Amino acid sequence: MKQNYCFWEKELPSELVQSLKEMCENAPKEEGLIASPKGDGFVEGGDIRKSQVSWIADSDTDEIIWRYVSMANKLMFGFDIKKDFAVQYTTYKGDEEGHYDWHQDTDMISQEFMDRKLSVVIQLSDDTDYEGGDFQFEFNTSVETVPGFRKKGSVLIFPSFLKHKVTKVTKGTRNSLVSWIMGPNFK
Repeated sequence: MKQNYCFWEKELPSELVQSLKEMCENAPKEEGLIASPKGDGFVEGGDIRKSQVSWIADSDTDEIIWRYVSMANKLMFGFDIKKDFAVQYTTYKGDEEGHYDWHQDTDMISQEFMDRKLSVVIQLSDDTDYEGGDFQFEFNTSVETVPGFRKKGSVLIFPSFLKHKVTKVTKGTRNSLVSWIMGPNFK
């Protein structure tokens, strides 16, 4: 099967990952929300999502993300994208069975003039920090766990229309940075 994502295993140095995590831990936290089924905003995650998020505004973090997005887009995707994106710090806790069930990051029937085109996930936890919490893609009838993505400092970039999830964390805590790169509507 053709690979549908770009992945760098243990790419970011441990010291950088630790400083990113420390910065993110100091940001205000809120419950992770999901898009309303009615398409009129966001609602609590219910059975679909259980996580805490913080919104990060840091130019150094933006530059790190953009460097990898630029490479991935040039190597694999060729999407018309803009350097204008939000960065979310996401925490999934084992004692809360943190997870995010199957979803896509873009709404292909949106009335907006911009679509989420690429999704970025940077792993800030080490695979020994938690149990469960696997990142998975759904391709037709098969489910694929990204090999090596549990390693701290790994970077994953994929088209936002791919269906994916984070399985329940059963022990410990899983932390990641997430971002969505926008561009003019898909045609």
